[in-house]
Amino acid sequence: MEGISGLFEFLVGTTREGREPALRYWAELGFRPVTWGRLDASQAEQRYGHRSAVTSYRLAHPGCALSGCGYVRLMVWDEPRDSGLGHARPLEIGSRWMGVYTSNILLVRDAFTDAIVNEGWDFEVTPIVRAPLDPAAPPSGFFNRWVGLREMFVIGPETRHAFIQRNNFDRPGFGSFSPATPLPVTEGTHGNIVQPHFATEFYREVLGLVSQGGAHDSGWERESTRVVLMLEEGQTFTVERLGSPNRPSGFLQVYAPHWNAPDRRAHSRAGSLGLSQFSYQVPHAGGLRDAVLAAGATEVTDRLPNEFGEPSFSFVAPDGISWTIVGRIV
Repeated sequence: MEGISGLFEFLVGTTREGREPALRYWAELGFRPVTWGRLDASQAEQRYGHRSAVTSYRLAHPGCALSGCGYVRLMVWDEPRDSGLGHARPLEIGSRWMGVYTSNILLVRDAFTDAIVNEGWDFEVTPIVRAPLDPAAPPSGFFNRWVGLREMFVIGPETRHAFIQRNNFDRPGFGSFSPATPLPVTEGTHGNIVQPHFATEFYREVLGLVSQGGAHDSGWERESTRVVLMLEEGQTFTVERLGSPNRPSGFLQVYAPHWNAPDRRAHSRAGSLGLSQFSYQVPHAGGLRDAVLAAGATEVTDRLPNEFGEPSFSFVAPDGISWTIVGRIV
């Protein structure tokens, strides 16, 4: 399919000392290296705005071959920019996280909680909550099975995940499972960003994403939302889901809190540790770069080969969120 991909990569920064533990972590989720490359400090600054040598690994889950998106790019920085988002709450400005589906959310929860208790991992895990697919559906019971999602959030300095399990329904193409993954999870199916003020025109009109049902308000009054997004009493937000045309996966969910949330955008960009950027793949990176510039994006880098030899550029969108664009090699 031509046009912009679903969310192509989730970019995760680490240190040279953290490389092997990070590769082992992602392998447990089914992501393994398929290519790698290196840039010196000057080359990295030209492409990502951070002056440090970097070695990157593109990690693929078996589901990436089916969806064409949902990869992880592990970026090993010689000198990281900063410590990244760390334990920032989900709806702080500049926050971002990776959504994946699982066929056994209890198994995933136990893996993380055991690692916290027995191995000292610095992660937080929310309780598992239920979110009905249709809040107006008749009450479920023994003979009328509940239909909806079970969700939990895992947050820590290395990465930030929403794990979701479908119950009594399916959505073909929105995440793929494989018996080859040690934990039963899919590729990255959607990403989430948090703006200072709600505005999705740039993503719709410049990147060409399409609204999936329009924007709506939500917040702490809904139990599942309150627990997973770690909301305090009275906190509400606006959210809109955007998708790439004719693609069943790789959605972008754009949030904007209605309260004066801390601003973490400076710690959510290339060079930061942990989950720091997302990328899209496009047929013609040069043409999109011109459109991004014309729309008021800043810190737009030249279109240059990235560490994998692909045409690429980076920019900061008008909402202050940083991005990387990857061109397809025909």
